[in-house]
Amino acid sequence: MMAIDTGAVDRALGAIGTTFRLTRLYPPSHPAVLEAMRQITSSLPALASLGTVEWKIGATGLLWHGQHLLPRNTQIAELAGLLFARGIRSIQVNPGVTSEHWLGLFGVAVGNVAPDDAVLGRIAVHLGRRASQRLSASRAREEPAPSVEAAPPPAPTPPPSAPVFVPAAPAPHADTVGSSRQSGVFRQDNVLPADVEARRAVTALLAASRPEDQRVIIGKLRQLTPGVIALRDIGAVAEVVAGLDRSLGKIQDPDIQEAIGEVAAALADEGIVERMVARLGEPRVPPAERAHLVNAVGALGRCQPGRWWTRICTRRRSCAKPTGRPCGPRASVPSSC
Repeated sequence: MMAIDTGAVDRALGAIGTTFRLTRLYPPSHPAVLEAMRQITSSLPALASLGTVEWKIGATGLLWHGQHLLPRNTQIAELAGLLFARGIRSIQVNPGVTSEHWLGLFGVAVGNVAPDDAVLGRIAVHLGRRASQRLSASRAREEPAPSVEAAPPPAPTPPPSAPVFVPAAPAPHADTVGSSRQSGVFRQDNVLPADVEARRAVTALLAASRPEDQRVIIGKLRQLTPGVIALRDIGAVAEVVAGLDRSLGKIQDPDIQEAIGEVAAALADEGIVERMVARLGEPRVPPAERAHLVNAVGALGRCQPGRWWTRICTRRRSCAKPTGRPCGPRASVPSSC
């Protein structure tokens, strides 16, 4: 069967997976969660252009027309595994779905929302036979018992004591939804993940025109480098390196160029670059991530022509072949390269 283009689906699922991870770490009002929700919203028009789509739920991921969607995305795999464990075998996504509907699906995955809750909106979940039977049984238990004809009143008795009403527990506020283990994280309401801050810093560097502002931004990127590396997200590292490479085209100060080269070298050592090259050789890489990887590998190939780069290219044989972009010299390259 001919493979179908899953670019729009992959972009939407990438944003959905990131949001699922962040909602389990931060409250809904956290800036990182709000930014992830905006990413979902921006990817939904392309997904809606496909019409109604139905994804099969497996224990290790999502399937569409026989293709495994984002097989290396651990967040999507975890979301699918939780849904599968709750008896959900497929989900149907209809045009008009919103980011709030996806939050409802996250609630189904963690057990806070029923599969037939109205909060799911334009997302329909399909249960397996056993899960459907369990849901029907639970609904039957919740229905009130049929009333029986009242018996004739007995002889007058002393009046009963006043009934005691127990108030229902108030619904938790949106800012406090989550398990008790998250309480320590909720104190850091103004802390963004390192990859999000690094992307914003690169965007600010591309927009900055004064050398003073550029030096401040590069200093911030130096501070964020250990955190970005600790995430072990090759796509995030490649995106930051590619952004730094683009900034060289507009920055003429040799000292600032050299500082940018030092930040890029700190982000991408031999092991990370080898993982980038290996990732480029995989068949199912989202187009946006592949573009960042190609730009980052090409930039590092021009800037790091040392022995370890030669070893990587010798082992892989195709460090610059994914796009046919030669690893030639560039007009403006840091003096440290």
